Amino acid sequence: MCIRDRFKPEVVRVHAEALLAGLGHAVSDRSSTARKMMANAAALVGRLSSTGMANLVQSHLEKYGDGSQLEQAESASQLFEELTLHAQDSLNQHLPGVVSVAFVAQHSGAKAVQKSWKIVWEENTGSLEGALRAHSDEMVGFMVRCLGSDSYQVRTQAAAALTRAANASNAGILLEPCLDELLPAILKVCSGPHFEGILSCLSGLGKLLATCSAHMDEPQRQLALTTILQAVEITKHGVSHQLAALTALSVAVSSRSLGSQSGQAVMRSILALLQNWLQGTEGGAAEADSPTVTTSTVADLITQAIEAGATASLWSSSAQTAEFVTTLQEKVLSKSSGWPSCRVDALVGLSQMVLPRQGGADIQSWRPDSVGIGELLTTLSSNAHPDQSHPVQVASLKLLVGVVGTQKERVCTNPEHLAAVHKMRAGLSESQPPQDVLTLLKELQGLL
Repeated sequence: MCIRDRFKPEVVRVHAEALLAGLGHAVSDRSSTARKMMANAAALVGRLSSTGMANLVQSHLEKYGDGSQLEQAESASQLFEELTLHAQDSLNQHLPGVVSVAFVAQHSGAKAVQKSWKIVWEENTGSLEGALRAHSDEMVGFMVRCLGSDSYQVRTQAAAALTRAANASNAGILLEPCLDELLPAILKVCSGPHFEGILSCLSGLGKLLATCSAHMDEPQRQLALTTILQAVEITKHGVSHQLAALTALSVAVSSRSLGSQSGQAVMRSILALLQNWLQGTEGGAAEADSPTVTTSTVADLITQAIEAGATASLWSSSAQTAEFVTTLQEKVLSKSSGWPSCRVDALVGLSQMVLPRQGGADIQSWRPDSVGIGELLTTLSSNAHPDQSHPVQVASLKLLVGVVGTQKERVCTNPEHLAAVHKMRAGLSESQPPQDVLTLLKELQGLL
């Protein structure tokens, strides 16, 4: 208190290094009030001695470790909060280590620790992308250290930080130099014992595959994808684990560097899963009247699998694509389907396959022949129908517009196809549809 209330720089400067060493020990006091006072005093003195500040920062980063010892984590976090607020200019020389800890520790489950490190992070970094650009080696190094911690709480913090880093703008460029260090640590966690943080790790791994696969060698890419596929097939950890893995898979297969071998492996897995889930039509039939936990969660899995399959179809074989389309038409979009909540997702998935992908007008994963168009129009006749819900009508019309727009010659020169399209358009037009349906009907008429 004397230091704070009667602070005389010219007097304190001579003894600053010794004072900081003593205050550094005092910061560990059991009383949070005393810790705050000592940390505040250390910040005032730290501005007067670069050597003393360097020793203080280094000793308390070591004291914090990976954050698994709560008492040490609380005292260290409080010190760095005070140094940030009252001695930021002196702290700037030590930012790489401090920012690296702050990036992970702001996800701590301990509220006091989380609050302090969040302040440190926000006050010392302009943006996540800027921090990664300046300190990626140190930040990735600390994340890897925490992913290997004996504490599941620390691993969970690191997994949350990983997901955030993987979703940063230009993450592929910023994290590419660190992939050889980061990827093995993620794969080890994703393949290890189950804990809450695995869901975040799977999400981060999927994003890394989407953004950095071009910078991975083939063994790395295959191992990462296989890890996600294995997680998708594991049922003992519950639906949330499978759903997280499927979501990661959907993100991963969006990479333009995936390749046909990987795409076919993904589609094989998706087809097997869909066949397994969709055969439970008796359970799904109850969904329309009284959804249960079982049917709703399986429907979520089916929805996510459809999204992953539609994206992966760009690299799958023609036989796999045909099987995927047939599965959706017969099991989800037919009149007798027991999964009504999955209809819109199936229609959106097929639209995604029919319409050209980004990168060129000829990049389509599904170009149905005349027979395929006829089967699709038969399927759509029960979906682009006044009796269906508004979302199903809209999704059906978008798919119909996509098919007619990309296969206009095959549709318009075949009398049966053309009659089927006109019949669906007339049926919806006479039902006093809402404006968005009317807009799609006008677009369809323009194509015909």
